[in-house]
Amino acid sequence: MSPVCIIASACVNDNSKTSISSPSCSKPPPEPTRYGLTTGDLEEATMKRAISQQAAETIVLASSEKLDKVSPYKIGSLSSVSALILSGASADSLLASYENFGITLIRA
Repeated sequence: MSPVCIIASACVNDNSKTSISSPSCSKPPPEPTRYGLTTGDLEEATMKRAISQQAAETIVLASSEKLDKVSPYKIGSLSSVSALILSGASADSLLASYENFGITLIRA
């Protein structure tokens, strides 16, 4: 088992009502997941999910604009995340829900 997995991804908490739209696609994207770690690419989701499942700890790199956003393909649930490394300013009220979920927040 690997000691740490670091994933760059979109994150959304359980209370989000965010949806996605993709005007450049001819077909609508798959139904977005309601929460967790997501990405816009199926192969990327599959690879990151496999890496995270083998790791003892998963740390997510995310810019503040990715919080509470949903992409079509689920990587995993927030319960698999031990820490979020965040770039950019984020509202404390937004971050509180991640801290309440037991995720350590690291501001870069």
